[in-house]
Amino acid sequence: MQSRLGNVVKTATERLLVVRRLLLVVLLGTVGVGAAACGSSSDDTATSQAVATSAPDDAACIAAQENSDWSVAKVICTKAAELGNSEAMNVLALDADRNGDTELATSWWERAAALDNVNAMNNLGLKARSEGDVEAATSWYEKAATLGDARAMHHLGRLAQQAGDLTLAESWWEKAAAGGEPWAMFELGVLANEAGDTASARTWWEQAAELDDSMAMYQLGVLAKQAGDLKLAESWWQRAAELGDPDAVQALGESG
Repeated sequence: MQSRLGNVVKTATERLLVVRRLLLVVLLGTVGVGAAACGSSSDDTATSQAVATSAPDDAACIAAQENSDWSVAKVICTKAAELGNSEAMNVLALDADRNGDTELATSWWERAAALDNVNAMNNLGLKARSEGDVEAATSWYEKAATLGDARAMHHLGRLAQQAGDLTLAESWWEKAAAGGEPWAMFELGVLANEAGDTASARTWWEQAAELDDSMAMYQLGVLAKQAGDLKLAESWWQRAAELGDPDAVQALGESG
């Protein structure tokens, strides 16, 4: 998923080291206490000081989730959020939402959105949309789209489509596709196919397939079958099935 996490910690060893250092800072509060309590060397103290003087970043929060149980990761993410890290706020909001605490989730998302976090804006848009508040959903998606977020542009296209404005929908999807959003590419392929432009549909779906969009792979299989190339069709369906696409699984079963 093209990197959206910024300064990502790349190896498991590095992630674990970040988790240990951040947890030490969080639990002991100050470097001086940590150094005295643990009898750390001057090198360890310098490392802790470097971490303590800045907010834990989103990579550290993500690393904590990957390498620790949530109770440990939550301490690190909460500390990062309290120090102003918006992606940590988004992570805490998702946890609250999973646990049914909508009020807390909304609070964290709104704090993150106020710091221009597009993930939080998209989540607030999805929440508003699920509650039937299209106006609020549109507002959140537009804020994220203004910041260049392709997912929000795709969502705006869906809202326009549902409102019956296919011209506006296509416009948003083209912008989202230019930003690398595979779902928008898929939607543009559907529009082209419905208009009888199979060549354009194939082009859009091939672009989406390159980004591992299983629905696009399935549709490419359908086009191949319609063209009489069952071998190519099964090849596309196999790729889509490996990504869990149920239509592709069914198509493979029927072709066999």
